[in-house]
Amino acid sequence: MYPKIILILIIIINCKKILCDDTSCNDSQSKSLNLKLKKHLFCDYDPKVQPKTSVHTTTNVRVTLFPLIINLNEMSNTIDFHTWFHMAWKDEHLIWKPSDFGEIETFHTNSGDIWIPEISIFNIGAGGSNTDGDYTCHVRYNGTVSCLSVRVFTSRCQTDFTYWPYDQHNCTLHFGSWMYFANELKFEFNDNSLQMSEFIEHQEWIIEISNTTSQAEIYNTEEDAMFFVRINLQRHSARAIIVYLTPALVLMVLTLTVLWLDSSSIDRIAVACVNFICHILCIFDLHWYLPTTGAVNSPKIFCIKANDDDDDNTCNELSSKSPNLRLKKYLFCNYDATVRPIIYHNNKTEITITPFVESAEYNDYSDSLVLTTWLRIRWIDEYLKWTPKEYDYIDTIIVYSSEIWTPELMIQNAKNGYGSEILPPTKCSLGFGGEVICVPTVDLNVKCDTDRSQWPDDKHKCTIEFGSSYQTDKEIIFSSKIIIPNDRKPVQKNWKIDGPIAKFINKTSKFNKNDKFPVFTMTYNVMRINNQIKSLFLYPTIVLTILTLSTIWLDPGSKERIILACINFLCHLLCIQDLHWKIPLTGSATPNIMMFYYSSLLLALMSLILTCIFRYIVELKKPLPNWLSTHVSSLLTSKAGQIFLLSVLDPKASAVFNDDNDDDNNELVNSSNKKTNWNYFVILLGWLSFITFSLIYIIMYTLYIRLT
Repeated sequence: MYPKIILILIIIINCKKILCDDTSCNDSQSKSLNLKLKKHLFCDYDPKVQPKTSVHTTTNVRVTLFPLIINLNEMSNTIDFHTWFHMAWKDEHLIWKPSDFGEIETFHTNSGDIWIPEISIFNIGAGGSNTDGDYTCHVRYNGTVSCLSVRVFTSRCQTDFTYWPYDQHNCTLHFGSWMYFANELKFEFNDNSLQMSEFIEHQEWIIEISNTTSQAEIYNTEEDAMFFVRINLQRHSARAIIVYLTPALVLMVLTLTVLWLDSSSIDRIAVACVNFICHILCIFDLHWYLPTTGAVNSPKIFCIKANDDDDDNTCNELSSKSPNLRLKKYLFCNYDATVRPIIYHNNKTEITITPFVESAEYNDYSDSLVLTTWLRIRWIDEYLKWTPKEYDYIDTIIVYSSEIWTPELMIQNAKNGYGSEILPPTKCSLGFGGEVICVPTVDLNVKCDTDRSQWPDDKHKCTIEFGSSYQTDKEIIFSSKIIIPNDRKPVQKNWKIDGPIAKFINKTSKFNKNDKFPVFTMTYNVMRINNQIKSLFLYPTIVLTILTLSTIWLDPGSKERIILACINFLCHLLCIQDLHWKIPLTGSATPNIMMFYYSSLLLALMSLILTCIFRYIVELKKPLPNWLSTHVSSLLTSKAGQIFLLSVLDPKASAVFNDDNDDDNNELVNSSNKKTNWNYFVILLGWLSFITFSLIYIIMYTLYIRLT
């Protein structure tokens, strides 16, 4: 009796399924050995359990860091360490025989599907987070797991600015696990664990990274699973020397000049006032530039909030009414978005990228280029194909990127160090032949290769690198058909942006040095076209040059010369301070225009000192020495000397020297002739100084300045 009832119930249930659901299922993935392997491995896998067969076994985790960017926040005493974080260990629960699965030796998965070692930074800095990032993992048949992610660690750093701008700072990052002891989890971190191939050299700091610190050295214990990274930062002092130390030396000379002058002279009080004002200006400027040290802010506390979703057991049957829904159920009933959509695992997935740039913004102070871009990304999904006539001739549907397999493309050289994904959650077009087209809007933010030596005519090169960090050239390739729309040229005020120049390169994989992964690059050339800056800083160089030469040309004994010399020096200092705040502080090379201003400042100082010396010589009451009088007379009687004398002296000046030489032993030589002789000597030195300064300025303009 009971067997008959059970048989009747089974027949009724099967009939109900047939009558209520006539949707067939896409069995494309049923042929996939990758999906078969994944179901075999994860049918009884628990990612919360440490993968070891014995409680006495220690899981060895090999850690490799690929540092990208290191930033020292001098105001908060913290350091941001941007790095590719690679871990490798053996998962004894993920082992299979390749012969049972079509000789598949590797597969990719997300960190949420498997057990991941918990790693935190113990000396976290203000604003930092210990939240684990998402890893992309590579699993081999012998259980070896390699996971890669881009992490940003913020750590406290003890800074010392006593010897600024020659300051050095030593920062130590303490990595470890809060959940596991050293007998459960062991980190392998040695000299080969730091790979600097991806590191972007800092423009302000000379950075050295090492791992010489031991756990016992800091904590006097070996019970915790920990490893350390020591970072030494030494400031590029070249620019600071020019910006602050050179004016300091100039002010020292100016102060000594004040002390050397006659205490009762007007010259001394004038130069002393200018010296005091210059000191105040430099101190104000230095005050705002030097960092302040103090207590580090308390780290933020991050809370993880879990949401529980209620299950809804009711269902509205719409498949029979909507062909779109029927098609979608057919395509996705047996679809796994984590499996690459190819029938044969040796086939490559071809990806085509077409950028449509909407806007561009170059940040001169952070050396970065931000492109707001529509990216058209296309590939073929061999699992998502159908015959249109079977579904009311539907040839295209819209799907969400989270529902399908998408290439793990990211910006390899992102400015902030993150591997920014260029395919965020978006809607995609799916064609009946498996063609997938996604057009997301992304902000491409990259660091540029800057050269400010020719500022304000500086040019910079910005390269954007797209690629995957784990999918090799054996799995995905970029299409050789590069399409760059000509009507989508980026435009920005004050900058001319040319490009892009697109090409393909292969980089060494971080999982395996023998593997290569494809990278698609776009290079933009950025050139400044701001004529206002030229008017503000280039043309004043001509004014300061004329001002300095005019100071040398004036009569050394006149009060106008000493006043003009002081004004000239003050104008130089004001222009330099304004220029210092206008030019970004990034970069170790000093711009040529700044070198010109500082060289001109030294000439202005020399003109002020020469003015004081010449005024002192003119007031001398002693006669001009015979040997000096003879040489001066020879110069004045020459053709070149007569040319100098025509504009400023009496043509009979040489006769005065001759009379003075003939009557050297005669006491009748009056003091007026002696004083006149010193005047002629000083004017001759003034002309020689004028010619020398003019030649120096010509050389400076040739080396440093481009006025056209």
